[in-house]
Amino acid sequence: MVNASHFFLLADGCENPLSEQKLSQLSSGKTFIALDGACRLLYGLDIVPDIILGDMDSADSDILDHFEKKGSKIVTAPDQNFSDFEKGIMYCHEHNAQSIDVFNACHGRMDHFIGNVFFLKKYYNPHCPI
Repeated sequence: MVNASHFFLLADGCENPLSEQKLSQLSSGKTFIALDGACRLLYGLDIVPDIILGDMDSADSDILDHFEKKGSKIVTAPDQNFSDFEKGIMYCHEHNAQSIDVFNACHGRMDHFIGNVFFLKKYYNPHCPI
């Protein structure tokens, strides 16, 4: 992990969120967590997340193997009472996050968009900006 107190959380909100260069800039110096479906967005780029987290229902095993061989830690979180986005925020808080940068969490389905905005409010902490 690059910086265990500052996190960059990449969700699986749309097909091509940013260029490889922009993603590298945004995640630089932070622990980079890709939620399980987001690892598909990174596959083929020269970007390796520190952690891939989620219930792994949106991640192909060959892509997970690819990133694991390149050094990504795979964190399986199967609890279906929480979305992968919520699990990502919870993981950061459990690891004493001082800041969490979120990208690609408010695209796609409207119910996911509304739910993710709700989670931002639910996990608001003045000592850890999201």
